[in-house]
Formats: sequence, structure tokens, C-alpha cells
Amino acid sequence: MVGIVPVLSRFIVRLHGAVARRLVNDRSYTLLHNARMQRQIIQANPSGVILVDALAFDMPIIYANQAFEQITGYRWHEVVGTNCRFLQGNDRNQPGLDTLRRALAQQQPCTVTLRNYRKDGTLFWNEVRIAPLTDLRGRVTHFVGIQNDVTARKAAEMRYRSLFEQSNDAVYILDLTAKIIQANERGVSILGYDSLDNIVGHAAMSFIAPHSRAEMESRLERLLAGERLAPYERDFQRKDGSMFTAEVNAEIVHDEAGRPLHIQSIVRDIGDRKQAQQRKLELALEKQRAELLMYFIRKATHEFRTPLAVIGSSAYLMSRSNDVQQRHNKLEQIESEITHITRLVDMLLLLTRLEVGGTMVSAPIEIQMLVGMVCEAAQAAHGGSPQLDYLSTVEALTIHGNYDYLVYAVNHVLDNAFRYTPADGKISVRLASSNGNVSLTVKDTGSGIAETDLPHIFETFWRRDETHSTPGFGLGLAIVKRIIELHGGSVAVASRVGEGTVFEITLPTQGARAAGAHMMDVSSIPGVE
Repeated sequence: MVGIVPVLSRFIVRLHGAVARRLVNDRSYTLLHNARMQRQIIQANPSGVILVDALAFDMPIIYANQAFEQITGYRWHEVVGTNCRFLQGNDRNQPGLDTLRRALAQQQPCTVTLRNYRKDGTLFWNEVRIAPLTDLRGRVTHFVGIQNDVTARKAAEMRYRSLFEQSNDAVYILDLTAKIIQANERGVSILGYDSLDNIVGHAAMSFIAPHSRAEMESRLERLLAGERLAPYERDFQRKDGSMFTAEVNAEIVHDEAGRPLHIQSIVRDIGDRKQAQQRKLELALEKQRAELLMYFIRKATHEFRTPLAVIGSSAYLMSRSNDVQQRHNKLEQIESEITHITRLVDMLLLLTRLEVGGTMVSAPIEIQMLVGMVCEAAQAAHGGSPQLDYLSTVEALTIHGNYDYLVYAVNHVLDNAFRYTPADGKISVRLASSNGNVSLTVKDTGSGIAETDLPHIFETFWRRDETHSTPGFGLGLAIVKRIIELHGGSVAVASRVGEGTVFEITLPTQGARAAGAHMMDVSSIPGVE
């Protein structure tokens, strides 16, 4: 038994050693296998990967993967043992390098974008991420660098930046509370400032003209609610308080997931365009005024020519005749034409005053008394025929207007009715009020107006016959229309040849504002039979 113990002991020792060696070999295999897999992963990484020794002088590269070789054009054995600064060539004045040096000195991770150069000398933009690696004691022994060629992205950014900065339009980037977070140079200068710092962080609303802010807030709410806004005009206020009008195109910018990021607003100063439009409008109006003036002069000249010719010929005959009766007749003819001319001049002056649109003297008027007085005077002036029937359902109704103008308008409509109604005919006048308006209707049983003539009767100098052989100047109804419009009212007319004509004048009593002249259906007028 004593001899067996030493033998057993030696066997156990040998068995223990074999087991230990097996365990060591298995662990070593696993470590080597894992290391090989990690190396393959790094090699297959599409980003360039380098490893530098943080403990060696000048932090040399000790490893570079295949992607690094493809990005830079250098083989790994050409760069091992060198500092990675060789990729910068002589281009050492870059802000990102200071950031990178501080991170290395402080043993902190960082990301920078640098201008680097390939082996063939071509430039590429390199996005570099570095991170420290530590041993089991926490000591930084290495840095790993991940590199990506972002030249295409950088070119796109530079193109965007170029468009952003060189745009003739002001471009603003606003956060979702409408505060300015970025703007191009035009965006700064258009508001009258010289530095971006003067506007960044300020609410965009503070640069909007006060009278436009309420509408701006409404548009902002609609934009944030997802509505797509069409370009619109807005008044802005510069630093010095002056205003300018701009066209605004605003939209929400979203990320890839559809979440709103910020508001992009493009602002175009359209002051010059507005001025050009205003000049164009003024030229058009001036041309129109000139055409109207020429038309006015041509028509007025024609109206003056005939009575002046009569006056001239009558005066000539008077100078050649010794017949007292003939001279008396010619004198009466001259006086009649002078009265005719005087009336024409008065009407032209009145029409001019109405067209100029100056301040109209206005006062309270009892409309039923005015209409009654005009009806009575007209009946007396025409000798009682045709018969005039006046009925008012209005009592003590006061409107505001110009007494003389309204007398002229009512009298002219009545005068027309008397002129074109036969002695055995009838003229009906009705005055009523409803819905804040007072209406005066004048219906006659005269010759009526042709349907083709109705659209023209309110035109200046228009008469049914081109030779102007019929009495009148073609000014009366044009003046009536203008007077009623100045009072915020309207004139309507309906007529049938051989049956008569109906005029309706409507005037507001409490702010009802109609305007213009139009045709109407006779049956639409209450109280006129």
C-alpha cells in the first residue's frame, strides 16, 4: 500500500496537468476565434476604421481596414506607424482640427468633418468619429477612428448654403413657436439689421406690421394644423419703423418619420412690383381719363355747335333785315338758344362736380315733403295733364342727403315722365319704406323705351337717335344715376314700348348701401298698377 501512494500521486499530478493544458488550449482557441471574428467584422465594416496607439509617441496608426484603403487610396502597410494627420496634407487651418486635438488631449470622444486628401491628391470630406479604448485598469491605451466619405452630402449642403445665402429672397427658419433660428443675409438686411444675432431668437411676429399680426397668427395656426397655405402678401416693419409689402411662402419641414421639424418661410419684397403695378394702373387711369375727356369734349362740342350755328345765322339775318317782326323772331330764337346753352353749361358743371366726387353737403331731409313738393311743382309746370297721382305710405321719415341734388334727381325723372306721356295718359308716383330703405317709383303710360335702348339710357350723352334731333342732351339720367349713387342708393328701370316706363329710386335710411343702375321687372314694384 505504501508503494501505491506515490504512484497514484504522480498519476493525479499528470492528470491534473493534462486537464489544465486542455482548459488553457480551449480558452486560447475561443479567444483567438473571437478575435478573428472581430477582425472580420471590422474588415467588413463599410466605414473606414483605424486604430492608433495612445501610449506610443505621436499616436501612430497600428491598424487600418479595407474600407479605409478604399476611401483614402492608401494600403494599410503604407500608413501603419504614421500619424493620421498626413491625410490633411498642407490644409491644416481647419476649425475641426482644434476640436479633434482637444478631444485627444482630454481622452474624450468627438465627431468632426475635415477636408482630407487621397493618395492621388483629390479632396474628400471626411466625417471622423474618435473614441478612447481602455485596458482592464481603465487606462486609455488606444483610440479607434471611424471614417466616412461625406463629400456628396457636403456638396449638397454647400449647394443649399449657396442658394440659401445668395438668394435674392429672404429665407427664415423658424421653430414651431415661430421664433427665428436661422436666416440668410437677405433675411437680415431686408428687416434693416446688419447682424443675424439681432433677429435670431426673436418671434417672427415682432417683425410683422401691427395691423397684420392678427391675420398672421391665424395663418400660423392653420399652418401648424397641417393646412398647406398658398403664397400670400404681408406687411413687414423694418428696424427704423418703415413698412414694406412682401409675398410670403411658408411651409412646415418634416423629418423622415413625418414629424414636424421647423417652419421654412421665403419672403420676397414686392414693393417694386407694387409700385410698377401702381404706375401701370395710374397710366391706365390717365389713359382712360384722357379718352373720357376727349369723348366729353367731342360730345359737348357737338351739343354747342348747333345752338351756336343758330345764333350765328340769326344774328346775320338780323343785321341784313329791316323787317321789325323778322328781327323780333330772330331775337327770340337767339334768346332760346342762349337759354339752351346756359342749361347745357349748368348740366355739364353739375356732372363735373358729381364725377369729381368732392365732399357732398348733407343734411336731414323729410323725404315725403321733398317728393310731394316736386310732384306739385311738376304738375303745375305741365298744366295738369297728363294726370299725376301721388301716394306716400311714409310719414315723417328723415334721411340724410343733399336737398338740391335729390330735388334735381326726382324732378328729372318726373320731367321725363311728363315729356313722353300723352295728355290723356297717367303718371303714378309711390313713396314707401321697408328694410331700412325708402323707395320712390314713378310709372307712366307713355311711349316706353325699346329693349335695345334700356342698357344705354344712363350713359353720358347717349340719345336714341345719332343725329340728336330729339330734345335733351343725354345728360339728365346720367346725372340722376350719379346723384343717387352718391347717396348710397340705386336706380332701376323697366319699360315696354307702347305701354310705359317705370323708374324706381332706392335710398338707404339706416345704412343699407346699394349702388348702380339696373333693369327690373315691372311686376316687382309694389303699389304701382
